[in-house]
Amino acid sequence: MNKYFLSLLIVISLFAGGCASLMVSVNDRDESAKEIKIAAGSEVNILPPTLKEGLEKEIASAGFTNDSFKETLRKEVIKELTSRGVKPVSVETAESNYIQLHVTRLERGIGFFRWFSFFGLGDSFLTVNVTMVLPEGKREIIAEKNGQIHGSSQMGDQTKDNIEYVATAVSSKITK
Repeated sequence: MNKYFLSLLIVISLFAGGCASLMVSVNDRDESAKEIKIAAGSEVNILPPTLKEGLEKEIASAGFTNDSFKETLRKEVIKELTSRGVKPVSVETAESNYIQLHVTRLERGIGFFRWFSFFGLGDSFLTVNVTMVLPEGKREIIAEKNGQIHGSSQMGDQTKDNIEYVATAVSSKITK
């Protein structure tokens, strides 16, 4: 009886903990532009992010207004670029040396389902299209965060964490 109880407890623990998976992929739209990067010490304008139409409800359910969500994303990218030696500047428009962020997908996922993380139940998503224009040329990348952060230990909202992960991945990909 004790062996069965112990076996059941182990199986339940594994099932409840799940196999959390976190993926942030950052891919170039055009592979020939992948060498265009921002050097440390360079200045780059971070334009205000834009949102795909229809994301308002998901943004509101994550506790943000559209403006506060965009500003949170912008500030996180600025923080990450600064940590890599780039000097971000914030202006409303720019002709060169700029980065434009466009959010195309946001899904908070369902925290309860993260207890049963098999088959992607409860996963959250954030997709940001990034356009960077420098004197060397234009580079477009797509950053996609999908999956979970820590399985059942992350029952709450992951939107802020997703923003941080995407900002880190993007900044890493576009800096020298």
